[in-house]
Amino acid sequence: TYQEMIDGGFLVPAFVYSPFSVDMSGVKVNAKSGEFVLEQMASRYEDKTLVGDIIEKWKELAEGKLTGFFASSVANSIDATEQFNAAGIPAAHMDSNTEQQEREEIFREAREDRIKVICNFGVMRVGVDLPEMECVQLAVSMNSLNSYLQTVGRGFRPHTFPGDVVKERCIVID
Repeated sequence: TYQEMIDGGFLVPAFVYSPFSVDMSGVKVNAKSGEFVLEQMASRYEDKTLVGDIIEKWKELAEGKLTGFFASSVANSIDATEQFNAAGIPAAHMDSNTEQQEREEIFREAREDRIKVICNFGVMRVGVDLPEMECVQLAVSMNSLNSYLQTVGRGFRPHTFPGDVVKERCIVID
């Protein structure tokens, strides 16, 4: 169980905060994947006031913590990156067109504490090991519990920072 994994030191506990809910009624579900139809889901996240709230909640709950920001589209990820940077929060964007060398550079800068938010679309859900990540912020809706757990799980890996500071939890801003 999740609690057994925490007790065994394999995962850290999560603090989940859901400041608002995006209305997904009427959005179709892809029969093959079980996920929301991408374009319909992403259109629900085009409201610019959501981005402002995303930054405000990040400052309130996770300021200074390395964050994986999961966007609803490439455009949403790029916009969020621009908004974080404009707010003085170092952020970088990556998507499926980002070259591997550039991805590795972004991860290196994040580990060196020069980037605080990695905004992405479709890149960091699977196969990314960045245990320094202390916050997962979602600007995307998922219809599948497995997809949700895989995504938020990016932040649940334990980590010890320099000075023997132990990661105590992962903050999930959903």
